[in-house]
Amino acid sequence: MKLKPPSCRFAVVGAGGPAGLAAMKVLSEELQSQPTPTEYELVGFEEREDIGGFWQVHSCVLPHPGQASSEGPISPMYDSMMTNLPYPIMCYASYRVPRSPPLFSNALAVQDYLREYAQHFNFRHRIIFGSRVTAATWDEASTQWKIVHLKAGKSETSYFDRLVVSTGRHPYVPEIPGFDTWLSSESRGYIHSSEYRNSVPYRGCHVLVIGDGPSAWDISEEIAPVASRTIRSIRSLSGSTASTDIRGAVSHFSLDGLVHFQDGTSAFVDRVVFTTGYQYDYSFLTQVPRHEPDFTSDHLYISGFHVYPLALSGHLTCTEIQYPIFYDHALVFSTSGAQIQYHQFYIGHPSCWQNNELLDGSGWPYSILSA
Repeated sequence: MKLKPPSCRFAVVGAGGPAGLAAMKVLSEELQSQPTPTEYELVGFEEREDIGGFWQVHSCVLPHPGQASSEGPISPMYDSMMTNLPYPIMCYASYRVPRSPPLFSNALAVQDYLREYAQHFNFRHRIIFGSRVTAATWDEASTQWKIVHLKAGKSETSYFDRLVVSTGRHPYVPEIPGFDTWLSSESRGYIHSSEYRNSVPYRGCHVLVIGDGPSAWDISEEIAPVASRTIRSIRSLSGSTASTDIRGAVSHFSLDGLVHFQDGTSAFVDRVVFTTGYQYDYSFLTQVPRHEPDFTSDHLYISGFHVYPLALSGHLTCTEIQYPIFYDHALVFSTSGAQIQYHQFYIGHPSCWQNNELLDGSGWPYSILSA
């Protein structure tokens, strides 16, 4: 007997990371609770080969600093990485593991937790791993999302009625005058902090770490004992610690190997580590124009950001909800679950997707939710 195809298909892009897992869990439960669950289908696309997102631990050895990395998404988990939030705050509200984990866990423990989360709520089989979405466009003829994804070198096309975008962020390396000239010497190299694993490649080197976040502190302090010299460049505050020379912002690089700082000083370096953060990449949403959110909007509620910072009113179709999971600048999994539960309501009630309701400011968007 031929099975009737589902009448409504849902796609989650970036399904293997914390935000995507929350989306998969909440939507999976919601669809299974429907009177006729076979009428619905939920499919997740994940570029990596396993669950974890940025928390996926790679055992491979990265190339020499300055050389091209292996193909595929990079995990920023270095060997000594530990969470900077305690376990009770960081985990999903709906799933506390039976054992008592360390208050601050390493990356492998976090990845194991995310795997257990997917197994506990039984939706891992819905995720297509090793599948990179290259384009997601709205097809007027079918009134569906046309999703092109690449798996094992083969391009495939699928159609969905609803689209959830929960992709992660990608390494950001700023453009600095003279950097390409400095890099032209084969004896010099650089990486983004997402490629850093340990201090071994930096033994005896003159290292510049650019940035002032937690990774910058961790990496510079780890490199300092083995490097000939370690300099950390931050936007303000000059000084030094017992192991690291702290300078101001970089002005430019030069061919002789010098890095020049805005305060007029300079120093020789042969390795640079950019701990300059990450940026969003929605290039696969080819119909969505680039947009800078208006932070002076009247529709604000106890926040520096608009309640729907990626809504792009007037540019997106009537069946899309952008998924700005980590706009509160903290990787708290419970935040993911709360936001997807809120978006879940609008996925099931398209008639409520009017601007005057979406932009109504206060109210139940800020209710306490758990997932």
